[in-house]
Amino acid sequence: MIGTIAWKALSGTTVVVATMVAEKGLEASWTAVTGKKPPAVPENPDSSWGKPLAWALVSGAVVGVTRLAATGGSRVLREERRQATQGDSVQGEHRQVIGRERFGY
Repeated sequence: MIGTIAWKALSGTTVVVATMVAEKGLEASWTAVTGKKPPAVPENPDSSWGKPLAWALVSGAVVGVTRLAATGGSRVLREERRQATQGDSVQGEHRQVIGRERFGY
């Protein structure tokens, strides 16, 4: 079974890779829609507030949702893996607890 440290490393790696993919997708989408690269420096005096603000809102939301989904996905994978390795022992313990509650033994 994979240890706790390994699962944390896998989860962190999953989040980083998913975030990088989301950012590249966002940049490509922005370029396809506007025909220009996303604003790199919002402090640029030649830039208005609209585009950098829109970029910040959209990219922040997408990256946040991506991180949430990646973290949740790795947690689900870990739980499924844990249940698969413990298998019958967990189910057997659950049956014993139910039996004690229902029948008092």
